[in-house]
Amino acid sequence: RLPLGPPRDGARPLGAGPRMPFLLRTEFIPQAVHRDVSTREALIAQPLVPDLYEFERVEVRPDEDGLFARRALSAGDLCSWYNGLRCTHEEASGREWSSKS
Repeated sequence: RLPLGPPRDGARPLGAGPRMPFLLRTEFIPQAVHRDVSTREALIAQPLVPDLYEFERVEVRPDEDGLFARRALSAGDLCSWYNGLRCTHEEASGREWSSKS
């Protein structure tokens, strides 16, 4: 059984999910934070580096069924950035509807 998330009430929840390592977050924050904009070929250059803004506001839980708030948010609060592969309006308009999501 693998750990499924951060400790809660001193215990780490366990489950039989996919075999993947559980990575603990450190308190280290890099001196230089850079903007990582997607391109036509890649979503981000450093996929294992957490977005510090999003990290304190939202999380994907072990069931990977959506994005969840880590703290109380007010209406209109920006909590996350949407990022996808860049394409032109013409490319997007020419796609089947099912592939636009």
